[in-house]
Amino acid sequence: MILIYPPSAKLSEPPPGIARLCGAFRYHGLFVRGIDMNREGFDFLYSKEVLPRDRWGSRALHKKDMNLGLVCGNKGYESLDRYKNAVRDITKILSLASENTGSLVSLANFKHDYLSPVKTKDLATAAEHPQDNIYFAYFERRFKALAKESPGIDTVGFSLNFLNQALTTFAMIGHLRAMYPSTRIIVGGGLVTSWMRQPGWKNPFPSHVDLMVQGEGEGTLLGLYGIDRPEKHYMPDYSDFTGFSYLSPGFVLPYSASSGCYWRKCTFCPEMAEKNPYGPVPVSKVMTHLRQLSETLNPVMIHLVDNAVS
Repeated sequence: MILIYPPSAKLSEPPPGIARLCGAFRYHGLFVRGIDMNREGFDFLYSKEVLPRDRWGSRALHKKDMNLGLVCGNKGYESLDRYKNAVRDITKILSLASENTGSLVSLANFKHDYLSPVKTKDLATAAEHPQDNIYFAYFERRFKALAKESPGIDTVGFSLNFLNQALTTFAMIGHLRAMYPSTRIIVGGGLVTSWMRQPGWKNPFPSHVDLMVQGEGEGTLLGLYGIDRPEKHYMPDYSDFTGFSYLSPGFVLPYSASSGCYWRKCTFCPEMAEKNPYGPVPVSKVMTHLRQLSETLNPVMIHLVDNAVS
């Protein structure tokens, strides 16, 4: 199985959900590969040849390598003003790379001129016309390479957590369905869970997506490969993501010590509508995981991604 984290989301750390699934699969001796296409997609856009248009664009292009080095290492975090300038210049290059594509990409957002990620019809349109997506040249080439590298792969899963990722996720799905029709396509993640927990929900994309998964996906995905009684609380495996320089002063280790929320009263939070039960990982297991991961990965920071910490 190949697990993909699609653009566009923040670039400060690797995807924790896919790392957890990789840990579960490898624990049982199953082949899995995690791919951060969000980080690779950024490199694709940032390396495009663009015209400066104005003095700011000229400055941003002149300093593009230096600015990227600042936010991917310690130097950029020694001065708030220097950091802000680097981020503005990086964002400027992304906006230049987005010109005449029908999209606007930044470090924290993805907007399309006429397609909306909250409309089922527009997501289907993105799947039916993947060549219109700003990342198409990148993911077309990437999927061809993956087909050669791993010809026996029968399943591709997407971790769709944010609205910013939705249109590109469905463009990738549409391309996969057209070029590799025998591939089983699975979609899960936070945004998909929110969709599926709505009353009366049915899969509106049956011709594009074979299976949609809500909540923690370990049990469902392992079940596809004959693991009927999976363990609980697998240690995540970040080995597929250590080759990147994320936009952080070093490796940031995201870790989930629980699922759901025991409070579930914040009106802005999907936990209230989804009614997810609170499921903490035993403290002893959390400490064992964090010690082992820290020894292996030497993170500059541990990021607890829990919605609530007891």
